[in-house]
This record gives sequence, C-alpha cells and structure tokens, in this order.
Amino acid sequence: MATYYMLVYCNDGPDTPTKFLIGRRNKEGYFFHNKQQYGGEAIPRKPQEFSPSQTPEKLVLPGGTPDSSSGDPFNLANTEFIEETGVDLLNSYDIQDVYVQTINDYRRQPAAYIVQVKLINGIFQTLVNQISRNMDDKKIKVDAIKDRPYQQTMPECAILDDELSGVEVLETGTPEFNTALLEMDTKDPNARYKYRGWFAEGIVNCVNRIYDLQLDTTFNSISNVNGCVHDAIFRLNQILNRRPHESAERRPYESADRHPHEPADRRPHESADRRSHESAEHRPHESAERRSHESAEHRPHESAERRRHVIDERRRRNERRRRERSRRERSRSRSPRR
Repeated sequence: MATYYMLVYCNDGPDTPTKFLIGRRNKEGYFFHNKQQYGGEAIPRKPQEFSPSQTPEKLVLPGGTPDSSSGDPFNLANTEFIEETGVDLLNSYDIQDVYVQTINDYRRQPAAYIVQVKLINGIFQTLVNQISRNMDDKKIKVDAIKDRPYQQTMPECAILDDELSGVEVLETGTPEFNTALLEMDTKDPNARYKYRGWFAEGIVNCVNRIYDLQLDTTFNSISNVNGCVHDAIFRLNQILNRRPHESAERRPYESADRHPHEPADRRPHESADRRSHESAEHRPHESAERRSHESAEHRPHESAERRRHVIDERRRRNERRRRERSRRERSRSRSPRR
C-alpha cells in the first residue's frame, strides 16, 4: 500500500525564498492511535523505540500509511498529518494551491504520494505556532505516562501518534536548507523505502515548479539523486542572488546595499584586501620586491640553511649517479668477449 506525505510551504513569488514545514522523527514513542477502534489508544508498557528503518531523529515529512487507500491523496495525507501534528488543514486554513506528486517504485507502481500544499505567509506561521502548542501539550501527556498512571491524568492532546519530536521551518537558499536537503538525499541502507530521496524528491519537485528550474525531478535511480539535488541548490542560489563563492553568512536574497559595513565601491565577492582587477603594482604579492625571480636572500622560505640542505642533497645524488656509472663500466669490462 502506498504512503502519503504532506509537504506544506509558503512563497510570495518566484524571486522570494520559500519556507517548508519539516518534521523530525522521535527516537521513541509513548502513545499511538489505535486504528482498530474508533477513538482508541495504544500505550506500550515500554516506550516503543523506532527502528533504524524508521529513521529516528532524522528529518521527515509528516505522513504515513493509512488504513485504507480509498479516497483522494489530499484527504489521506491530511489524515496522517492530523495524527502526527494535531492540525486539520481543512479547518480554518486558507489553502492557496494543492499539487499531488506521485512517486513510483521499480515496478512503476505508485509507492508514495507527496501532497504539496501552499499557504500564505501569515497562515503558514499560524500553522507552525499551533503545531508547536500541540507539541507542548504532547510533552505533558508523555510526562504523565512516564511519571504516573496515565489513566489518572488523561491530559488533553490533539496529537494522536507520538512520532514527531517537533517541526522545523527550512528556508530555501540558507545553509540549513542546503544541508537538510543533502541529508534527505543520501541513500540510507536501513531505510525501508527504496531510498530516503523520497523527501528530497518532493522538495526538489516543489522548488522546480515555483522557480522554473527546468530540472528532471524524476529520481529514477540513486545515481541521479545527488546530481539533481546539487543542481537544484546551485540554481536556487543563482535565482535568489546568491553566488556560490559568497560566504554562508550572506542571505541569498540580500543585496550588497544591506551590508553598510562594506564600502560602496566593493563587491561582496571581492576579498577585503584587493580587487581582482587592480593593477600589479597595488598587489603586494606581485610587487617588484617579491617577484618569483628575486634574489634568494629576499625569500624567507629559502634561508641559508635550506640552501645548504639542497646543495648537500644534490651532491649526494650526483655521487650516487657517479658510483652507478662506475659499477656498470666495471661490469662491462669483466664480461668475456665473444
């Protein structure tokens, strides 16, 4: 049966960054929704540790495998989203756009659906805040299960499955986004899916639609996953006015005039010392006093001790060659003539 994931994002235009809502898997869970009984709940006697195949403590998209595949992908993904975050996207959230991405397995059968949901910036932040409050309520519930009989407390909690430790917001063009995307992209031999590139594939597909990167976002095999993700990061940096050689501290969509500490006539990618187009006489490393053909006494790395070492080494090498020639000559002279 296919799995369904929810990818929630916000974007104000093709020249602005995009924010993504990403979850982080728990290391262990203390309660789970009992799908066999309506309103039921399963509380393991010992906390259930997530196996390596479930990628504990890693970045994931909220979602999972529903009881039944009957229904459209959005509703099925939303059901899984409710169980893990406690939020129903159909309730009081102004959805701007919905796009369903299908990921096929090696038999070309649907293996996963990633439902990309776009919200406006204000609504997106409201969603993040609500999920954070739900995570706080979940912590109270988990503490109640840990410390005393849960049946005596029954704290209210909208989250049904203790699968996520929290959610994070990743913004395109930032070092955090690039690192997270590359981590999702790597092949995990313990993952129960074909590769963890599923999540990276969904995000790359989304930014490809937003920014028209003109990338082939179908990850047919692990061989083209790395290349596609690196291409996406590179082109995003270009679109968001971030040059690859600029420092990581510069935000991708910031212009030079937002850095008042830099001189107006200096471009950000230029070194603090000299511009690349300055003439040789203004570049100390190319001045007349330090040219490559200057005398040895002006080159500190070729001190007198170093020169003596080089001369001795040459003398020993020449002596070895002389001995070798002498040995060959003696050998030829001793050989009998025919």
